[in-house]
Amino acid sequence: MLIQTARPLRTCIAAFLLPAMTTGALAQECPPQPLPLEQAREHIEKTPAKNAGLLWRVEKSGRTSWLYGTMHLMHIDYAKPGLQVMIGMRTSDVLAVEINVYEPQQPIPTSQTSKFEMSQEQLGRLKSAYQKECIAHDPAQPATHLLMQSQANRLGLFWGYGPDGRLMQIAKRTNKPIIQLESLDQQINALRPRSQVEFDAQLNSSLKSFEHGVLSSHLATLAKAWQRNDLQTFIKDTEQMNAQFPDFARRINDERNVLMARKIDDLHTEGKRIFVAVGATHMTGTHGIPKLLEEKGYTVTFVPLRNDNGQ
Repeated sequence: MLIQTARPLRTCIAAFLLPAMTTGALAQECPPQPLPLEQAREHIEKTPAKNAGLLWRVEKSGRTSWLYGTMHLMHIDYAKPGLQVMIGMRTSDVLAVEINVYEPQQPIPTSQTSKFEMSQEQLGRLKSAYQKECIAHDPAQPATHLLMQSQANRLGLFWGYGPDGRLMQIAKRTNKPIIQLESLDQQINALRPRSQVEFDAQLNSSLKSFEHGVLSSHLATLAKAWQRNDLQTFIKDTEQMNAQFPDFARRINDERNVLMARKIDDLHTEGKRIFVAVGATHMTGTHGIPKLLEEKGYTVTFVPLRNDNGQ
């Protein structure tokens, strides 16, 4: 089964907050849609598996768990997990993810997403962006999420092909328990601006990033880095986010990482071998999950991945 519709609210959304540094023309046609299910299945079946992403081995008390840094949206050619990733998955007792799409989530009241007001100038720019991207206004979804998703789709990146969704499908098919590390409400609360000033700064940066083509180029850079197992690009991305938006970075990564690392530690202490699949930005920096687990006494080793052809 391919998941085509369910997707977490946070999907590389931090990339959308980078200031515009380059210019580029936006395509006028609507973003593409994912392949029909049957075509997607056929494509995935005939495409070789690829070892992509960021993988760490985590050891303590004679048990081995795994940390896997993902990108929530990915190209269909990377929808089949590679051998090294699958070995970690198969030797684990449970799969741990940010949000389990198979579990019902509490709906978020629309009022919580529209606390702050947009100026007429912001509304005009947003309306123009939505028209270019064929987006219908959805008050329950922040503009950053909708525009980021449209740009990712233009690059051929979709949730249904991402490693998080694919690994959940595999776990469901093999009756491996899926454990949710946080709630949807916790995610959305981390994303929610704390003041009108912060709301304006984020929205203006987001619109500028979209209008100048930086969002698309940045998503493309991150996708290629993930496909090449390029940890350094994600480290630099985290450092840039921390420098430009320290309060947002603390909420979206650092504070959530502490909670997720605590739950991972609890599961491992209970005797479970865990395969953890969460966004790659949660794995980098001094407040990344690998570092937090090291501080809890784990031996954490980055595992260089090779393509299944030995490259």
